Amino acid sequence: MRYAWLKLTCGILLSAFWLSPTLAQETQAEAPQANTKSPTMTVFGDLIEIGSNIQIAPEGDKPLEFNKQPLVSWSNPTRPAAPHGCIFVWSQAGRPQAIGSVFTFIIRNETRMKHQLHSLSQTPLEATYEGQTVWKPSKPGITWMAPQQEISPHVNERLRLTQMRGIARQFNARFEKPDGERTNLELKPTPLYRYQSPANKVVDGAIFSYANGTDPDVLLLIEAYEDDAGQKQWRLAFARFHYWRLVVEQAQGEVVWQVEEEPGLKLMTIGDTRHRELPYVSYIVDRQPLENDQ
Repeated sequence: MRYAWLKLTCGILLSAFWLSPTLAQETQAEAPQANTKSPTMTVFGDLIEIGSNIQIAPEGDKPLEFNKQPLVSWSNPTRPAAPHGCIFVWSQAGRPQAIGSVFTFIIRNETRMKHQLHSLSQTPLEATYEGQTVWKPSKPGITWMAPQQEISPHVNERLRLTQMRGIARQFNARFEKPDGERTNLELKPTPLYRYQSPANKVVDGAIFSYANGTDPDVLLLIEAYEDDAGQKQWRLAFARFHYWRLVVEQAQGEVVWQVEEEPGLKLMTIGDTRHRELPYVSYIVDRQPLENDQ
């Protein structure tokens, strides 16, 4: 009886062995095909290629380096227009000088594409897209401040990141709509971007985001830098990434940074010169009937 059981078992195993290639083929044939469409592809084309066509240069200097790898591909299902896009940086000597997003959204039965750009530079910039000037901020894009707690940057890179996360957690950010509705933003613990720039005496730097979903509305730059005395210090700066009113408070409720709503940016179109000297700009580039984006 024992030998009969072994014979039966071996027969089953051998049958499974010989049939497995056929079964695998049938399984592959029956499996649904994966969506191979790139998340950066839209009705307007590849967002990465579109971003690479935005050239940004400091006044009287060569163009900044465009990082083709998106910092993040974001979406925001909480907003009716269902926006989604990619965020990029333009840098010089390793340090980001501008940050921007190319994104699409749905409104009034059409899909629209927008660019948004924010200067992270202390000098004037000029951005061109397809041969025309689209942005020309004339003032510094950010204002540096010292963190409330004076701590020295750690010599260890991993522990410096822990310090930067601790600094970022000291703040709460929110946006305020024109009707008074407030929405608290979530700090993303993983930086959008991390960098070093010996030419600028930046030992370590990171860009954090306070987001609605994965859609950043407030940015926080934190840098460990070497001052004129050769001492390593921390500094930080906030930047807007939406035209609504934005507020950042410390944990105790003290407002440390705020910017007012810029309603003119809501419907601004490419080529409009009225707001392009602002540190932050957002403008509509193109639009397509909704049925073309299915």
